[in-house]
Amino acid sequence: MAAATAVIADHDQAFRGLVRRAIEGLVRVLGEAETDEAAVALVRALEPDVILIDLDLPRGGGIATAWRVKREQPSIRVILMTTHGEEAYLEATGKAGADAFLAKAHARRDAPSVLRRVAGGVLRPWERFRRIKQRA
Repeated sequence: MAAATAVIADHDQAFRGLVRRAIEGLVRVLGEAETDEAAVALVRALEPDVILIDLDLPRGGGIATAWRVKREQPSIRVILMTTHGEEAYLEATGKAGADAFLAKAHARRDAPSVLRRVAGGVLRPWERFRRIKQRA
C-alpha cells in the first residue's frame, strides 16, 4: 500500500520537527516549508495528499496560502495550525477552505487524530490509485 504524503509549512523549524515526529507513522512527510512561497512550490513539485499550514505563516499568511494550494490542487487536504483562540481558527478554517484545524499547543497529542480524520480518504490506497489514473 502506498503511504499518503504530507508537507508541513511553519516558520518554526523546531515545531515542524515536532509535527513531523507526531505524524510520520501515518504519512510520509515529503518536505517542510518556512514561508508561503516555499509551501506553494513544494505542493506544486511534490503533489502531497495533505498540507499542514501555520495560520501565521510568514509573508502571505496561512489563509492565503491555503486558498492558493486549494485552487491549484482541489483534492489536497489542508490542516491549519494555530496558537490563536478557538474562534479565530474556526473562522480561519472556514475562510481558507481548510479541512481542519490543529491547536499548536496540542500538536504532538492531536496531530495524528486530526490527520486520520481529515485524510481518511487519502489514507486508503484506492483513492490514491484513482487520482493517479486520472492524471494519466
